[in-house]
Amino acid sequence: MSEMSETTKLLEETRAIVYEEEHRHTHDTHDTHDTGEGNVTLSSLHTLLTQINTKLSNMELKNNALDSRLSTIESKINSLDEIRGTLNSMKGHLNKLEEDIMCTKKDFEKLESNMKSLGNLFDSVNEETKSNRNMIICNKNNIEQCKTDQKLVNLELQALREKNSNLQDSVVDLKARSMRDNLVFSGIPERAWEDTEQVLQDFLQRKYRLDYLIDFERVHRMGRYDEFSEYPRKIVAKFSYFKDREYIRMNAAKKLKGTSDQFV
Repeated sequence: MSEMSETTKLLEETRAIVYEEEHRHTHDTHDTHDTGEGNVTLSSLHTLLTQINTKLSNMELKNNALDSRLSTIESKINSLDEIRGTLNSMKGHLNKLEEDIMCTKKDFEKLESNMKSLGNLFDSVNEETKSNRNMIICNKNNIEQCKTDQKLVNLELQALREKNSNLQDSVVDLKARSMRDNLVFSGIPERAWEDTEQVLQDFLQRKYRLDYLIDFERVHRMGRYDEFSEYPRKIVAKFSYFKDREYIRMNAAKKLKGTSDQFV
């Protein structure tokens, strides 16, 4: 601003000198001015012009400097445009990145939900596992108890087997004693609704020609009656007296055919 003020001041002084010189030429030559004053005026004008030239040179230098600065600024503006383009590109990438982040956030939320569901499932499985473990422990205790009971049952079973063996021996002995009085007769004709004891009595009276009736405790045929059977059922007779049984047995070879003793 100071340089512009000085330049304006020099221009005003130059305009004043020029206007004063013209005014002097328009007056009559009666106006008397000495030569020294004229020379002073031209010298001042020259000095002013020199100063103006210097100022203009300085202004030209400063103008060149301004041009250089403007070029620099323009280059920087171009750089700013490039930076703006880069920023726009970065903005696009940021928008894309933001979209990817949103998608990732949604995926993360879905994953978090799945993890929560998986956690619930894990808790459920864990509870079920605990329940199964308790059940296994309970079953194991029951199995141990069953093993203990099984041992007791085995001991009792062994005792029962020994008792059963003793009972079987007793039964065999009793049966043997009981069967001592039995005889089995075969080949005696059979009729439906017969009196088996009477049939046997008649048979023995006819074969042995006895003059007395033999006493029986029990007389019956073996198995079920079958009217279509070709062979009659055998007769089992338990004699009341051992002597009668022995008499019939001892003479069976002579008197009977098709009879046999039954022994156990």
